[in-house]
Amino acid sequence: MYTKTQAFVISTIKYADADLIVKCYTNSHGMLSFMLKGIRKQKRGKLNVSFFQALSYLDVEFTYRANKNLLFFNEVRVRDPFNALQRNIYKSTLSLFLAEVLQACIQEEEANKDLFYFIETSLTHLNETEKFGHFHILFLLQLSKHLGFYPNMDKQAFGYFNLVDGVFQLKETNRYCFSGKEIENLKLLLKHSYKTQAELSLKKHERTQLLELLLLYFEIQIQGFKKPMSYQVLQDVFTY
Repeated sequence: MYTKTQAFVISTIKYADADLIVKCYTNSHGMLSFMLKGIRKQKRGKLNVSFFQALSYLDVEFTYRANKNLLFFNEVRVRDPFNALQRNIYKSTLSLFLAEVLQACIQEEEANKDLFYFIETSLTHLNETEKFGHFHILFLLQLSKHLGFYPNMDKQAFGYFNLVDGVFQLKETNRYCFSGKEIENLKLLLKHSYKTQAELSLKKHERTQLLELLLLYFEIQIQGFKKPMSYQVLQDVFTY
């Protein structure tokens, strides 16, 4: 089936001497992988390696074949260059981290229009905003909503958060129940959005604690999820 759709680049793998395997999250079919023959040695042509950086936003055309591991592009155009995500070292590091998170969370070849729109609006905001120190934490929280395990807010007055069940509760019932300052900060973040994150003023160590908590939450909720390899780079770059 010939398909025209939008796609976000999730990851790339060098293959053979000059090829590239690109994993994309598409609006039409979910997660798909594509083979780009000879692109790494190609000096001229319609396609350029620079098109396929983490979370590049593309218009793509291809023939979809169910149960085919690798597909081939017919046409690729940059839909929105998201210039700041590529030129700003902080935002490009965030993009790499978010792409790894999405790769670990989304495996199926199945369209999810709401999730795609969430990614699109999130990256548009990140590209445009000047205040993004809490962005990745808010992204993870909102992503959990689309994946089906957003924290239950019914009993947020209670002091413990249970990562297994995703609920706030009165007392500790397993080793994945947490309390204290990081849970109070979690409750605070749950009240904010991208648009209001400038009002937040958590210190670096507080953001690190929250990020560690949420990554553990994802590990518990999603089989096979692991802390992204870019996590340490993210910590090194965000020194403020």
